[in-house]
Amino acid sequence: MINTVVIRPCTPEDEPLMAEIVCDAAQAYKGKIPADRWHEPYMPLSELRAEIAAGVRFWGAEVGGTLVGVMGIQDVGNPAGDVTLIRHAYVRTTQRGQGIGGRLLEHLKGLARRPMLMGTWAAATWAIGFYRKHGFALTSLTEKEKLLRTYWNIPARQVETSVVLADARALGMLRETVSAAGEFAQIDGLWKPRMAGELNGQLVKFVRLKGEFEWHAHAHEDELFWVLEGQLTIALRDRNVVIGESEFFIVPRGVEHKPVCENECRVMLFEPAATKQHGD
Repeated sequence: MINTVVIRPCTPEDEPLMAEIVCDAAQAYKGKIPADRWHEPYMPLSELRAEIAAGVRFWGAEVGGTLVGVMGIQDVGNPAGDVTLIRHAYVRTTQRGQGIGGRLLEHLKGLARRPMLMGTWAAATWAIGFYRKHGFALTSLTEKEKLLRTYWNIPARQVETSVVLADARALGMLRETVSAAGEFAQIDGLWKPRMAGELNGQLVKFVRLKGEFEWHAHAHEDELFWVLEGQLTIALRDRNVVIGESEFFIVPRGVEHKPVCENECRVMLFEPAATKQHGD
């Protein structure tokens, strides 16, 4: 982890370097996204400036006084609801894996006063994982197509090959009701919580579990496990708590625990947004 990362607004003087950073980082897409969507340079300086003129406000990350990452934010109004889009998020190839993108995203999340959406290529699985780690959830195919046509101005081919991720406020705007079956259908693996909603700073998540998780504790947050299908055991240091279907158990803050289930079970989690999956 880099010790000194300075987040600041980008200036017109930064624009040539910003375009260079985007084109360098976008090399990760080469050979991954559809060939008819790839071009070099990936974002010419003229295109970057056109995006800024259209209302994208860029913030940059500096390390040692040098700009190494950029991320844009754009407020978009629409009768369907006003939103904030995350646009053009890139970190230099040599600086990846050091928390710079996360610092930029958390800064922009702190600025946003509207529901937040983020679009990326469906093939960019590393980017999708990054946004999911930071509290965004993949929208459904139907939701994605509607959102891209409502809030973005992109070709039909790009709509076809992209995905949209939403924060909890955006999910609430999209959905009056949430189907547990529909949420579980979107989960592509075990121990991967999928956020489905938020209320009063608490997140509602769905997760498929099988096997054993690690021992961990949350120093400041209680955590609710509600079993919708199957059976889950919460191992505590002094006893085991077996949770049957349609039952829930609340693990008090600071209590070390380990979820265990021999067969797959499907669980709803209810916990504060600050809760870390692997504990503190």
